[in-house]
Amino acid sequence: MLQGLYSAASSMDSADLQHAIISRNLAHANVPGFRRMLVHQQTSGSSGSGQSGDASDQGQGEAKIAVDFKPGAIQQTGRGLDLALMGDGFFSVNGPNGPLYTRNGSFHINPEGTLVTTEGLPVRDDGGSPIQIPNTSSEMEVAISEGGQVMVKGRSVGVIGRYAFPDPNVLVSQGTTLFEAPPDVTPNSIDTQVGTGMQEGSNVVPATELVLMISGMRQYEAAQRMMQSIGTALRERIQLEGK
Repeated sequence: MLQGLYSAASSMDSADLQHAIISRNLAHANVPGFRRMLVHQQTSGSSGSGQSGDASDQGQGEAKIAVDFKPGAIQQTGRGLDLALMGDGFFSVNGPNGPLYTRNGSFHINPEGTLVTTEGLPVRDDGGSPIQIPNTSSEMEVAISEGGQVMVKGRSVGVIGRYAFPDPNVLVSQGTTLFEAPPDVTPNSIDTQVGTGMQEGSNVVPATELVLMISGMRQYEAAQRMMQSIGTALRERIQLEGK
């Protein structure tokens, strides 16, 4: 009977985590380059292949959060510094503690002439250095080729770095669209085509998230009813043994 209480409590915790993850996904559904998160559920006695993003069998094992790295839809913007990777890989930027990786290619030029993300992080070239734009140049004078070559008034100032990992699941989420690689993992430089004047949207499908949310709510309610039933049975047993 106590095992039933633990199982019900675990199921409620799992459903609560699922709800939090889905809420986060929906809140960022319109953020360029956002990657949805999901809950991997390892069922008892399984070999490791749990459910992914499906609340129907949760509550039977340990829940783990994972990132879905499937690509999002490409959207035309017409803005020259909006970039999208037309294949695998990530852009790289200089974070506070080292390089970070992102699929969000909405870039800008800061007052110092550095190509940066919307968070103000410098974009790295194919050698790992920031890309500097002459201070006298405007965004309209910057052209970026399919090969990532950054040209200003016909002069090359760098090549947008593109990097890939044999297993992107080793990356750790750092904020909304940024990821960090473990210290012992080195990315490979790749030549994925760069699309200009476009953005890659998030890979969140709101309808799918809403279905999962409803499923999780039902799971939570079922586990709650189970706990109430077990609690009632325990009280009745204690009362009988006390007579």
